[in-house]
Amino acid sequence: MKIRLRLVHWLVAHQEHDRARALLEELLSLQIRAKGETSGEALATRGRIADLLVHTGDSTRAVTELRAMLTAHLDTVGPDHPRTLATRRRLAHALHDISALVEAAAQLDELSRAYGRAGNREKEAALRARAERVAAEASGGVTPPAPEDGAPAPDDLVAALAALAPDDPQADDLLRRSADATGAAPPVVRALDDLVARWSAVLPVHTPLLVTARLARAEVKGQLGQRSTAAEEIADLADVLRQHPEVAPTRLAAVRRRLAHWQEAAGDHRGASATIEAALEAQLRTSDPAHRKVLSLRARLATVRTASGDHVGAVVEYRILIAAATAAHGPTSRIALDFRTRLATALTAVGDSAGALTVLRQVLEHRTALRGPDSSEVAAARRNLAVALVAAGRRPEAVTLLADTATEYEQRLGPAHPHSLAARQQLAVVRHDGGDLPGALADLTLVVARRQQVQGGAHAQTRTAERLLTEWTATAGGAARARTQGRPRG
Repeated sequence: MKIRLRLVHWLVAHQEHDRARALLEELLSLQIRAKGETSGEALATRGRIADLLVHTGDSTRAVTELRAMLTAHLDTVGPDHPRTLATRRRLAHALHDISALVEAAAQLDELSRAYGRAGNREKEAALRARAERVAAEASGGVTPPAPEDGAPAPDDLVAALAALAPDDPQADDLLRRSADATGAAPPVVRALDDLVARWSAVLPVHTPLLVTARLARAEVKGQLGQRSTAAEEIADLADVLRQHPEVAPTRLAAVRRRLAHWQEAAGDHRGASATIEAALEAQLRTSDPAHRKVLSLRARLATVRTASGDHVGAVVEYRILIAAATAAHGPTSRIALDFRTRLATALTAVGDSAGALTVLRQVLEHRTALRGPDSSEVAAARRNLAVALVAAGRRPEAVTLLADTATEYEQRLGPAHPHSLAARQQLAVVRHDGGDLPGALADLTLVVARRQQVQGGAHAQTRTAERLLTEWTATAGGAARARTQGRPRG
């Protein structure tokens, strides 16, 4: 397991996110078979999958994983266990990312109640206030600012910030800790405001400690929900650093990373694109186009362009990424194939379905040759191709591909294998969307029975399949009644 996790770490560092996720999903499947869905090892791996999904911008799928984790924790250790609380907090963040604000507020409210039962009044009040802000956001109202008399920060932290001097050897560590004190954010912001004002009077604006203090203040404000304010603070800081060439490039790069993060969080995707472009340009002055930091920045730029609706720009970036990865690692390297898969998505978004299909067929061919027909990467490549066929209006070909895939996996891997279940459930969805309701119901009924047997009724994927089956069955019943009532009598 340790070797697998080290490989995952290496893959993420080299932007091979699809392969890293596939490896984690294989590990999760093995752990579930060996120790069960609610084992500590399986839940830890599911958490890693969720983190990777959030990292790559797929918060929707991360929510599914985190819900499954939360259900397992509630069943095994109860609502007030630290692992349950940590998972609920992560779920609230992911829900907020996908604008599921009502549910995010509900999760934060549950967190507040848990801390109240534990007697932690500081976190209870802070989380309740945050839940109220998210609820106000969900209702379309103005998000209220944090109250002046919000939950008090730990006395030692506020007092330490009030007395902190730039020459204190603990200054850097204390400032970094203050950025994480979200449970008592309003008093910490006030303490950091005072500290920045004091230090600005005696230190040059580009002094590392003053930069750290301003970053810490921006981070706390962002976590309070003041995302635009955090971005503006860090943008001003980046301008200051650019005006001082003696500042280490790595320092400016770190500030730009945080600036892009909060610009994205605030919905300013164009601003985030400009920030990442500037960071990329600076990195290219000292690194070749295939350097991992260059690839990482360019991949992030492509992701932000997609989020902003600039799919043409994303296509350009992915083509550059593919060329760089191919030159450094070869045309069939996993990193090049990952970028090709993302290019296909961007091509579909700009209406080039034929180009997307060509790319995905090449990816499937190469992945099969590299990993064998039973790997998670090949299963994902087949599903991606089916989605592209549907988008191109070639649904019968997608149905044939998925039916063949499901049958092949069931024969080789067994009907309850994750690959088999995923392929047959996707087949059911494609058939349903194409109007073949009887075929869809037959496939989905098999999937539900197998998921209940292998994963249990409480698993998020089982519940999703059951919900679909209930909806489709009701639709089929309604259509049958309508046909009966429409028949002439006598």
